[in-house]
Amino acid sequence: MMEALRRTAAEAGAPMAEIVRRALRPYLQGLPEDLPWDRAFRVVGRYAGDASDVAERHDWYLTETTR
Repeated sequence: MMEALRRTAAEAGAPMAEIVRRALRPYLQGLPEDLPWDRAFRVVGRYAGDASDVAERHDWYLTETTR
Protein backbone atom coordinates (compact mmCIF):
# COMPACT_ATOMS: atom_id res chain seq x y z
CA MET A 1 0.00 0.00 0.00
CA MET A 2 2.85 2.41 0.79
CA GLU A 3 4.38 1.88 -2.64
CA ALA A 4 1.06 2.73 -4.29
CA LEU A 5 0.82 5.84 -2.13
CA ARG A 6 4.37 6.89 -3.03
CA ARG A 7 3.70 6.32 -6.73
CA THR A 8 0.42 8.24 -6.64
CA ALA A 9 2.05 11.14 -4.80
CA ALA A 10 4.91 11.25 -7.28
CA GLU A 11 2.53 11.19 -10.25
CA ALA A 12 0.39 13.94 -8.72
CA GLY A 13 3.40 16.00 -7.65
CA ALA A 14 1.94 16.20 -4.15
CA PRO A 15 3.07 15.07 -0.72
CA MET A 16 1.83 11.68 0.46
CA ALA A 17 -0.06 13.41 3.28
CA GLU A 18 -2.07 15.39 0.72
CA ILE A 19 -2.97 12.20 -1.15
CA VAL A 20 -4.18 10.65 2.11
CA ARG A 21 -6.24 13.77 2.91
CA ARG A 22 -7.82 13.69 -0.56
CA ALA A 23 -8.68 10.02 -0.16
CA LEU A 24 -10.14 10.45 3.32
CA ARG A 25 -12.24 13.53 2.61
CA PRO A 26 -15.12 11.74 0.79
CA TYR A 27 -15.16 8.98 3.39
CA LEU A 28 -15.30 11.39 6.31
CA GLN A 29 -17.95 13.54 4.66
CA GLY A 30 -20.13 10.43 4.34
CA LEU A 31 -20.10 9.69 8.06
CA PRO A 32 -23.14 10.63 10.11
CA GLU A 33 -22.68 13.88 11.99
CA ASP A 34 -23.75 12.41 15.30
CA LEU A 35 -21.53 9.40 15.94
CA PRO A 36 -22.20 7.20 18.99
CA TRP A 37 -19.06 8.47 20.74
CA ASP A 38 -20.20 12.05 20.25
CA ARG A 39 -23.49 11.28 22.00
CA ALA A 40 -21.69 9.47 24.80
CA PHE A 41 -19.21 12.28 25.44
CA ARG A 42 -22.00 14.86 25.65
CA VAL A 43 -23.32 13.24 28.84
CA VAL A 44 -19.95 13.11 30.60
CA GLY A 45 -20.07 15.34 33.66
CA ARG A 46 -23.69 16.33 33.17
CA TYR A 47 -25.20 14.36 35.99
CA ALA A 48 -24.47 14.25 39.68
CA GLY A 49 -25.26 11.45 42.05
CA ASP A 50 -24.28 9.84 45.27
CA ALA A 51 -23.05 6.53 43.84
CA SER A 52 -19.48 5.89 44.93
CA ASP A 53 -18.79 2.98 42.58
CA VAL A 54 -19.34 4.63 39.21
CA ALA A 55 -15.71 4.20 38.14
CA GLU A 56 -15.90 0.45 38.67
CA ARG A 57 -19.50 -0.10 37.49
CA HIS A 58 -19.82 2.48 34.72
CA ASP A 59 -20.94 -0.11 32.16
CA TRP A 60 -23.78 -1.24 34.42
CA TYR A 61 -24.87 2.33 35.09
CA LEU A 62 -24.86 3.21 31.41
CA THR A 63 -26.80 0.09 30.51
CA GLU A 64 -29.38 0.51 33.24
CA THR A 65 -29.97 4.20 32.65
CA THR A 66 -30.40 3.93 28.88
CA ARG A 67 -33.01 1.17 28.82
